[in-house]
Amino acid sequence: SSSSGAPASTSSVSTHQTTVTKAHIFEVQDAVLKGLKFDEAHEAKVLADGIEKHSASLAQALAQVTGSLHASLHDMAACTQEHMRVYDHALTSFADNVDQSVAAMTAFMEKVRKLNEDLR
Repeated sequence: SSSSGAPASTSSVSTHQTTVTKAHIFEVQDAVLKGLKFDEAHEAKVLADGIEKHSASLAQALAQVTGSLHASLHDMAACTQEHMRVYDHALTSFADNVDQSVAAMTAFMEKVRKLNEDLR
C-alpha cells in the first residue's frame, strides 16, 4: 500500500519539475530571441506580471468605488425626491391653512360687524 503511494508522488514531482523546466527553457529562448540576458528578461517578466496583478487590483477597486458611488447617488436622489415631496406637502398644507385662517377671520370680522350694528 505504501509502495503504491510513493511512485505516484514521485511521478507528480517529476511532472511538476518537467513543467518548470519547460517554462524555464521558454523564458531563456524568449530572452535570447530578444537579445536580452536571461536575468533581464526574467526581471522584465516579473515586473510585467506585477504590473498586470496591480492593474487587476486597481480595476477591481475602481469597480467597487464606482458601484459605491452609484449606490450613494441613488440614495441621494431618493432622499432629494422625498424631500421635495415633503416640501410640496408642507407648502400645500400651509396654503390650505392660510386660506382657512383668512376665511375664518373674514367670518369672524363679519360677525363682529353684525354684533356692532346690533349693539348700536
